[in-house]
Amino acid sequence: MHTLLDLARFNHVPYFLITICFTFTIMPEALSTPLLQVQNLSRQFGRDTVVQQVSFTLNTGEILGLLGHNGAGKSTTLNMITGTLAATTGNIQIAGYDLHKKPAHAKRHIGYLPATAPLYESMTVTEYLTFCAKLHKIPNNQIKHHRQQAIELCNLNAITQKRLGLLSTGFKQRVGIAQALIHQPDVIILDEPTNGLDPEQMSDMRSLIKGLSKNHSILFSSHLLTEVSAICDRVLILNQGKQVVNQTLSSLQDSLETVTLLVEFESSPKLDQLLNINGVQSAKQVSETQWHCCVRHHKTTAQNIIAQSHQQHWGLYHISEASSLLEQVFLQQMHLSVEIQP
Repeated sequence: MHTLLDLARFNHVPYFLITICFTFTIMPEALSTPLLQVQNLSRQFGRDTVVQQVSFTLNTGEILGLLGHNGAGKSTTLNMITGTLAATTGNIQIAGYDLHKKPAHAKRHIGYLPATAPLYESMTVTEYLTFCAKLHKIPNNQIKHHRQQAIELCNLNAITQKRLGLLSTGFKQRVGIAQALIHQPDVIILDEPTNGLDPEQMSDMRSLIKGLSKNHSILFSSHLLTEVSAICDRVLILNQGKQVVNQTLSSLQDSLETVTLLVEFESSPKLDQLLNINGVQSAKQVSETQWHCCVRHHKTTAQNIIAQSHQQHWGLYHISEASSLLEQVFLQQMHLSVEIQP
């Protein structure tokens, strides 16, 4: 008689599914926040250090975005957290369990969607999710309930009998997320979940991830600033394997020395008039009516610009950040990291 592990090997199940799935019947200890703790995580390949001393936590109900250029170390970090790649040094705690000392206990609390969704294209959605439920050792009398819950959360009701190979990229990603949450994990880890999606599919994916955060903590990676700023509560930025930012989006403005504002007037002022406004450090005219103003304390300075425009009858049309706050932080940190390279 074949064991479930034999079945998985025979069907060429991806290693991450085997390592994460065979833990369902383990009774977890009492949980406490944070659900995920990563301390001084590093990974070397030969002489190359691809991830260096990364530390962060993920709290209950939080969405944490792992941001960085392609090759920054995002996928390597996620592979170590899910146990599919051994860390060279560091410690990972998942729901109170040490991943190195108690891997089966720790992995029980993880749902993982890698960069390439592990789909069997000849299976229907129902067949595939049933297969994943069995790999997770969900009892037979509970499989239908778990499967239906995942289908509803990911809005897959209309395609349950369609073969995976016939689905759009957006629906394939949704099925990939459904397999990640079918065993009801505490932490869902998503590697570039919006990669390859069109704008409408990306919007749908954002809504799905935000909805899942009501009952799960979510860690997802992206190289897209817009995705992280639209979804996340907190952002972790990696550059060349090093952690350069770990902050809530609301506190990021404090890490910026200056912010660039886009300001548009009906009657454009002169340069010296803008520079005389308290908080404006520099200004550059970008069109007949528009200026880029580099400012400190941008909320207070924006109020000063509005007040001065009213007094001088400049006819203020528009004032906003010239680019997203996250983009300005990201570019500033990339520039700083380049400057300090040996």
